[in-house]
Amino acid sequence: MRNARAAAAITGAVLCLGMSIWGVWLVFGARLTAVTGSGPADGVLTVSECHGNHDIGGSLPGVDCEGAFAAAGSRGSASQDDVVLVGAAEDYPAGSRVEVRLTDGAAFEPSPVEFVTYASWAALLLTPGAVACLWLSAVAWRGVAPAPGGYALLVFVGGIGVLLLGLVAQLLTSIVVALF
Repeated sequence: MRNARAAAAITGAVLCLGMSIWGVWLVFGARLTAVTGSGPADGVLTVSECHGNHDIGGSLPGVDCEGAFAAAGSRGSASQDDVVLVGAAEDYPAGSRVEVRLTDGAAFEPSPVEFVTYASWAALLLTPGAVACLWLSAVAWRGVAPAPGGYALLVFVGGIGVLLLGLVAQLLTSIVVALF
């Protein structure tokens, strides 16, 4: 009986964690791939203007640029106007051409700062799913449901830990990018 419960716990944990990772990939996968620069660029964005982007607190944490997008290999014949380059690496002058990847109607260029931002949000979203997998595994292993209070606290503490780790990683990445 103990071996059957152990097999159920391991199988349940693997399936639950796989579903959690799949859900996070559905939400953040395309943007994470775009900001890493994986694969060839989708095309070139010809910048018409750049402006600071505001966060919720009203500060200017970065720059967004707007312009016309031409797909790779189109030689400029098929362009899409009003594409926004999210989290531009710099304040590009008008007329600059930047290789980008399109995702969800927005353009992205490879950026370690944006990668850390999206990876932090993905980890934060993954935390409750991972803790739920842990709880389900404990249920299968013990044969009875443990008190959920400790796991709820683990979700809360894990979420705060992920946020703090993300902030530290964001700060360190911003410093390294600014220095080099």
